[in-house]
Amino acid sequence: MRRLLLMVVIFSTFLSCTSCRKEAPVGPTSSVTLSIKTVFGQEPFIAGESYAYPSAGEIKFDELGFFLSDISLITENGTDAVTLEDITYLNIADIQDDASSADKGWIKVYYRVPLGVYKGIRFGLGVSHEENSQAPKDFAESNPLGVAERYSGQYFSYIFENVSGQYDDGDTSVFSINILQDKMYKEVTLSNDFEITSSGKEIKLTFDLEKMFQRNDSILDLTQYPLILSPALPQMEWLSKNLEDSFSF
Repeated sequence: MRRLLLMVVIFSTFLSCTSCRKEAPVGPTSSVTLSIKTVFGQEPFIAGESYAYPSAGEIKFDELGFFLSDISLITENGTDAVTLEDITYLNIADIQDDASSADKGWIKVYYRVPLGVYKGIRFGLGVSHEENSQAPKDFAESNPLGVAERYSGQYFSYIFENVSGQYDDGDTSVFSINILQDKMYKEVTLSNDFEITSSGKEIKLTFDLEKMFQRNDSILDLTQYPLILSPALPQMEWLSKNLEDSFSF
């Protein structure tokens, strides 16, 4: 009887493993190197450096960081997507702190990406509603969402983008911008046909920080609005929309 039971267990395990293999076929894959270089207008972004502000005066940045969610490649049919990463945080002020690092930008390599033709890349600026309904205590410290400084207990939201520094138009003033809450979450889609082959693929994106502060002829008045920390301010929605249009492929 024991021998019969043992044979049944072995046979069931074999069937189960065979079924698993059939449900998860692995096609040919390669690596994708994604880079994001931050600039301010025509100049490479370097934390602590001064730049001409679009209206007048000079601006420099001490802090610049933001979340990217659901980073995905859009497949050839234009509807399906291959997810590269669920969530990450880019501390640009730390990444680009001198001329050499500014030339490289943020770089990350993703492995086991299916070969084929793709139509572009898509990602969220900020934290998705599902994850934004949680707090750092719900995540491990190694998770980008597990860092307490990236969360606002006052507004029960992760800080999607954090930008601060000094603005000088004759008088130096400090500015600080936090973009947060679900309505500020923006999905960015950048269309550009490319192919991932067995030799891999490099995808280079540019983030122009200057575009955050202006749209057409409208420029944010940092002397009038040095602190944009409340989602009740219409300037926060304006800035979040500008950020959506600040990336290029």
